[in-house]
Amino acid sequence: MKTYYITLFFILISFCVLAATDVSGNQSGTWNLAGSPYNIVGDVTIPAGNSLTIEPGVQIYAMGNYRIRGYGALLANGSVADSIRFMSGQADPSALWKGIRLESETQSSSIEYCYIEKAEYGIYAIDSPIQIQHSRFNLNEKGIHLSGIGSTNPAQMEVSHNIIEHSIQNGILISQNSNATVFSNEVRYNGTGPQYRAAIQLANQSASGQNNPVIHSNHIHHNHKQGISAWDTMGAGAINPDIYDNIIEYNLTGIYLLNASGHVHDNVIAHNFIPGDANSGAGVMVGGSTSQPYFERNQIYGNFTGFYLGDNAQPCLGNLNINHAWAQGGNHIYDNIDESNTPHSVYCFSYSNPSITIFAENNWWGTDDPAQIAVGIHDHNDDPSLPLVDFDPILNIVEGITINGMVTYAGTQSLSNPRLQIVSGGEILHEQGITLGQPFSIELDLEEPFQIVALADTGVPELTLYGSLGGLTDPTVLNPEPGDVMELGTIALSDTQPPRYETCGAPQAIGTRNCFPVYNSFFVYHWDHINWLYQEGDHLYLKRHTRYISGENTDFDFPDGTTWDKIANLQQGDTWTRTEVVNPAGETRVSTFSHIITMDDTPPSGSGRALGQLTLQTDNSNSGYISARIRNGGEFRLFHYEDAYVTCQEQLSTNASQPYLQEGNYWHYFAEAPHYAPLYLRYDQPAHQQNPQSITLHWQGLMRDSAHEWSQYHVFDHEQLMGIVPLGAPTLTITGLSPEEHVYRVAATDGVSFSEYSNSVTLPPTAADDPQALPLSLSLWPNPVSLDNPDGLTLRLDSGKALKGQVSIYNLRGQKVAGTGIAAPAGFEWRWNLRSADGKRCASGIYFVKLELQGEKTITRKLALIR
Repeated sequence: MKTYYITLFFILISFCVLAATDVSGNQSGTWNLAGSPYNIVGDVTIPAGNSLTIEPGVQIYAMGNYRIRGYGALLANGSVADSIRFMSGQADPSALWKGIRLESETQSSSIEYCYIEKAEYGIYAIDSPIQIQHSRFNLNEKGIHLSGIGSTNPAQMEVSHNIIEHSIQNGILISQNSNATVFSNEVRYNGTGPQYRAAIQLANQSASGQNNPVIHSNHIHHNHKQGISAWDTMGAGAINPDIYDNIIEYNLTGIYLLNASGHVHDNVIAHNFIPGDANSGAGVMVGGSTSQPYFERNQIYGNFTGFYLGDNAQPCLGNLNINHAWAQGGNHIYDNIDESNTPHSVYCFSYSNPSITIFAENNWWGTDDPAQIAVGIHDHNDDPSLPLVDFDPILNIVEGITINGMVTYAGTQSLSNPRLQIVSGGEILHEQGITLGQPFSIELDLEEPFQIVALADTGVPELTLYGSLGGLTDPTVLNPEPGDVMELGTIALSDTQPPRYETCGAPQAIGTRNCFPVYNSFFVYHWDHINWLYQEGDHLYLKRHTRYISGENTDFDFPDGTTWDKIANLQQGDTWTRTEVVNPAGETRVSTFSHIITMDDTPPSGSGRALGQLTLQTDNSNSGYISARIRNGGEFRLFHYEDAYVTCQEQLSTNASQPYLQEGNYWHYFAEAPHYAPLYLRYDQPAHQQNPQSITLHWQGLMRDSAHEWSQYHVFDHEQLMGIVPLGAPTLTITGLSPEEHVYRVAATDGVSFSEYSNSVTLPPTAADDPQALPLSLSLWPNPVSLDNPDGLTLRLDSGKALKGQVSIYNLRGQKVAGTGIAAPAGFEWRWNLRSADGKRCASGIYFVKLELQGEKTITRKLALIR
């Protein structure tokens, strides 16, 4: 029996070897899962103008010291469930392969959900645009190298939401690249070799070079050398990074700037030392006469030394005598004590110019006693060859507050990067990582009212889950008092998205147009953008778009006649275009709206058939869905699409009628629970009435989940498959209908499994010459209606036949207060001015609308008049 298992083992191994695909030389096209694993048996080159796509789940083994070199684009995009793995296949477990080198200056590469190990460089991008996301770099000599050497305007490079660990040298090396952004990464356990290479290292080796990257919101911890270092070997003042909102802890040194400057703010720099290592322990180390960085609002504690300054460095820790936005101090520098129990808030050494003053004003030192502060400062007062540290005035600290609680999640999404935000006045004042299901405690110096938001990323691209004390629709506003300990209890993350808001402001003249600003905001945050609109006839037009970016407004103007929307007299088959700004850079998208009258079997009342309106928005560049609006009576829903999936389903609440643009009008969009099946199946009723042997079905797509990659919709009549359409085209026309009953429903498929079915649409048996009549539909809007609304109440009837009768409005006492006769060949619309028949203004309260038509059952609807 043992011989059998050994034989089977070697058979399996032989099969795996035979099943592998050997690759070398020029490669483009796709490395698919069927060909996996791919053995690199020589250097691989992606030719210029070409691309190499690697499918999720593919494994790549470097069988020697080979590299993948991209003169074209590398598109290695795995998934949460199926990452792409780049590994060494060499016999020596310590042997490295050369890694991935990207050199195209025009073609963008993408690395997502990849695992890369044992390479000299995991990724080496040389002036080559790239996005590196949700990936893991392990046991490489250098994890990631972003180089812009030789370029005055290097390519954009973004590194986010990765884990970079156990690098022999740097986790991330940035060389002369001011267009690099590194954020929301975990960088840990790097610098295992003997050289002093930082977890994130910035370098400049040219008198004309520049290296000003943005490094924010990373967790940089337990690295064997520095957390972040920057060294300008030319002393040219070329390194000026923006370093903020990072947690830098438990490294040999937190931040080391050598002949480097920049803006270092709002970081936590704590517990940076290695026990027993006298060369460790600086929270921040600054050296070199060209080092003039600014430090603001950092928390610096628990290190051997807070600031270790030498060689004529002149950092600014706060200087209230100069008018500089970065010189406001506000750092908390306390409890930095070495192993001999000696406090070191600021330690100066080796200065040849003792006339230098280190400005450290407006900071908190753990005490407001100048004598105690001076004990922790080694400066001119201790050695006349050293500079003087000016720490007066001292920051006036208001007693802080403590916020305790826990964040939980009961859903099925795979979550990462859970965190809390403190938001006040729409601005994020503080963000901190947490662990789900574990208690958190936050200590803050905070006086203003605030809201607390919990959030976490998911495995679905661009999908973040939120939670808040008090819920998403009405988050609790907390009013702190000095010394408060706030026990919040449990905050639950929700699969439902928070609401977003549009609010109309006071009009302003832009050129010759009187334009109304419509402010767009999300949840508790500051408004993101304003669309300045004006109305002519049935349409709205866009005159200006304003973006709120980093506290400043940027305007993008448009010529007269730039269509935004159609808001009145919508008819079957109407189309119009929209031009809109889609990002902070001002890029525009042109789309087309199409209006369709539809019928379904599932009206909001739950009985009978419902006539509705469907408005589809499609991208003119690729015909993909952007949004779909569904209106049934007084209910209005909006579906947002991206990459063929629904990203959010919202229900609208508004006070707007006519005039549509009026100061104080609002449109509130409340997200509904996510759905993982197609829904709102309905059909084009006028088209079917005109040709009963044909039916055009429309439905709303499903949301993306982490378990499936849906690719198609299957449309069934009873159990018979009637058609297959791509995921991005949720519509189907079926011709040659027989007079029998038809029951349609839709399901999505990934080629293996099916989603749940949509609702069904039923066509009852009909004779070939008996087209279905358009059913009677009554709409009232707005309802409730404000007595101050100058347009009153609109009543609308839709029908496929002549209408004759009357509509009456009664109060709760049964007294008729208003009404009108009806005689129309089909549809009918009446506006009530909210006054009784004798011209008196009606009181607020509940009223009833009674519709009496010949040949129809009496219909009664409730109506609310409000002040």
